[in-house]
Amino acid sequence: MKSRVSEKRKIVLLHVLIWLIGWFTISFLASKGKKLDEYLIKNISFFIPLIAIVYVNWFWLFPTFFKAKKYWKYIAFGLLLIYFIFYLGEILIVEWISFIYPHLLKKDFDYDVYSLPTSFWDILYGAALYTLGLLGSTIFLAIKQNHKDKQEIATLQLENAQTKIKYLQSQISPHFLFNSLNNVHSLILQDKNQAADYIIQLSNLLRFMVYETDKEFITLGEEINLIKRYVQLTDFRVGSNTASNNLIISIENNELKLPPLLIFGILENGIKHSGMGIEGVLEFNISIKESKGELILEMNNSISKQKFDLKKKGFGIDSLKKRLLMYYPNKHTFVFEIINDTAKTKLNLILDSND
Repeated sequence: MKSRVSEKRKIVLLHVLIWLIGWFTISFLASKGKKLDEYLIKNISFFIPLIAIVYVNWFWLFPTFFKAKKYWKYIAFGLLLIYFIFYLGEILIVEWISFIYPHLLKKDFDYDVYSLPTSFWDILYGAALYTLGLLGSTIFLAIKQNHKDKQEIATLQLENAQTKIKYLQSQISPHFLFNSLNNVHSLILQDKNQAADYIIQLSNLLRFMVYETDKEFITLGEEINLIKRYVQLTDFRVGSNTASNNLIISIENNELKLPPLLIFGILENGIKHSGMGIEGVLEFNISIKESKGELILEMNNSISKQKFDLKKKGFGIDSLKKRLLMYYPNKHTFVFEIINDTAKTKLNLILDSND
C-alpha cells in the first residue's frame, strides 16, 4: 500500500516538474532574458487553462467518451471545454493581474505585453494552442491505452492457459479420478452396463476438456453438454441426484458462441465450495437460461467450512471476472456475494453468434 502511495506521489511530482519547466522555458525564450517576471505572469494566462484542459481530458473526457467510442460527443464536449476554459481563464487572470501587475495591462511597449482578447479571431487564435493541448493529451492517452490493452490481452491469454492447466490439475484431479475408478470397480460388480456408461461419460468429459478447450470460442450447446456430463459424474460421486435435481437449463439457441469453460467454471466452483459429498448440503441450485441471445445464470450454494476460504476465493471468481471484462465489456453484469453461509451468484450475459 505504501509503495502505491509513493508511486502516485512520484507521478504527481513529475507532472508538476514538467509543467514548471515548460512554463519557465517558454517565458524565458519569449522575454529574451528581459523582464522575465512579467513574462512569467503573462504566460500564466495560457498555462493555467492549458493544464485544466489536459487534466479534464485525462480524467473525464477521454475515459467517458473517447474510450467508449462516442467520438462525436467527445468532439462536441472538447470544443466547449476549450472555448469555455480559454475565455473564462482569460477574464479571471486579467482581474488577478490587475491587482498584482496593473501596468501589464497598459501599453508600456510598442505592443501589449498582455491584453484581454476581444475579437473572434483573437479567441480563435488563442484557443488554437489549447486545441493542440487537447489533441496532444488525447494522442498520448490513446497510445497508453492501446499499450495497456495489449498487455491485458497477453495476460488474459496466459491466464486462460493457466486456467486450463489448473482445471486439469486440481478440478479434474487425480483424487477425483481415483475415486471415480474405485466407484467404477464397485459398480462393475453390481451392474456392468451402468459401469460401462459411466466410463464413457468420464472419458468424454476428459477428452473435451483436454482437446476442445484450446479453441477461443465454443458453442453454447457444447458448453451445456459439458455441464451435464460433469453434473452426472458429480451425482455418481456423491451417490445421489442432488446436483442434477437442482439444475435447470432452458436454451433457445445452442449455436451461440462463448469462451470455453465460462459457465462450467461457475458451476464447478459452486459444487466444489458447497462440500457436496463431504457434508450435508443445505442448499444447492443453479438455473441457466438463454432467450434471444441473453444468458441468465443464477446459482445458490451453501458454503463448506472445509472447502471455502474467503481470503482465497479468488481463483475461480477473479479469473471469471477478468475473462468477462475482456470478452464482454459493457455486455454483462456479474454479482457474487455471501449471505449467511450461502454463496449467491448471478450472471447476465449478451451472447453473439458471430463471436
